[in-house]
Amino acid sequence: MLKVLKKKTNFYLIVLLIRILNQDKEEMLYSFIVSQNNNIPRIKLILERLSKKFGDKKRFLDIDFYSFPKSEIMAKYDIKSFTELGLGYRDTYIERLSKSIANGFEIEKLNVLDTERLKTELLKIYGVGPKVADCVLLFGFHRSNSFPVDTWIEKVYKENLNGKLTDRKKISQFLADKYGENAGYFQQYMFYYKRSLENGKK
Repeated sequence: MLKVLKKKTNFYLIVLLIRILNQDKEEMLYSFIVSQNNNIPRIKLILERLSKKFGDKKRFLDIDFYSFPKSEIMAKYDIKSFTELGLGYRDTYIERLSKSIANGFEIEKLNVLDTERLKTELLKIYGVGPKVADCVLLFGFHRSNSFPVDTWIEKVYKENLNGKLTDRKKISQFLADKYGENAGYFQQYMFYYKRSLENGKK
């Protein structure tokens, strides 16, 4: 009994230590669109290229860096400018999103919607699918009842929870319903647990 209690206590301590950053909604939308079918090093490289080309140069502690670009700046450029950054098929998504925001689409105003309606609105954006929408909900709008499903979460669901569903949208809904308002925290715990475990085997 004490061992079980200790394990549960350690688990809840880990969950409490997880912090889901409440990051800029617009930046999160661009970032997760770039992340589609992409690996972390390449995502980082593309975002750095975007910032260097369209962002403002800053300096902090004698280190130069570039701020994430404003949509109004990116909207002035054509598709070729985005293609040159190695965005692949995502170039059209980023170009159209920047022009949409520059023409008056206000992401911040979506914050008044409940999570379900907010996700519906995000899915209307060209280039945004269920996983991107869930990620933006969780990290941009801080909706902790969202549960993004990627390769790692799908592995947890099938290998650790013995899940039988094969559609990621259904897996996401199942896990969101299962963990409720704390779903996003459980998602982060599961993601890092599985990723760390797999990487530790190599």
